[in-house]
Amino acid sequence: QMSIQFLHTLPSVVWSAAIPLQLYPGLRKMAPRLHRLSGYAFSLAAAMMMIGFWIIDRKGLYYYKTDFPGIDEHAYLTRFPMLLGGIPHAETFQVTAIWFALTLILAVFYARKKNFAAHRNFIYRHIGAGIWVALQRWYVFFICSLGFTGNTPRDQKMNFGDGALFSLGFTIVGAEVAIWLASKKRTNGHAK
Repeated sequence: QMSIQFLHTLPSVVWSAAIPLQLYPGLRKMAPRLHRLSGYAFSLAAAMMMIGFWIIDRKGLYYYKTDFPGIDEHAYLTRFPMLLGGIPHAETFQVTAIWFALTLILAVFYARKKNFAAHRNFIYRHIGAGIWVALQRWYVFFICSLGFTGNTPRDQKMNFGDGALFSLGFTIVGAEVAIWLASKKRTNGHAK
């Protein structure tokens, strides 16, 4: 799927590379133009990623449907059926994609309004809605390489599914914690 590589995978590299340029406060102060330009690249890459996701979604190219042809698509989605078994994967990814787009739109809106605290908060949320994919890959790598699970296709499918859901939950909550810490730091800074 060449279109997915150019409209989802490749832009995700640009998006990920721009994250430090968006988050590092010293750069924003020392080189606001670079921060703004990297923000344009970040936003354009995110828009392209959403087009790529739309293609993935429309074609039904979810891991549990395409990567494991010998296993029923609804079987072996998780090692933790009591905890994660009822979570519908496609719908979870669709809602996450909508949140990914909405948080970016709101971040840009607040930047243009010069409400930089709200802009920062929605950038954190936007990153949380997208960076889970990288964390999921690390989860799968470590869970397999450290021998916590087998390496059969069933194991791989469960590892991928669990990694997606755990990572998504972790990064969404992590974004809210980052917002809370930033607001606390800002409040403490004003109090002194």
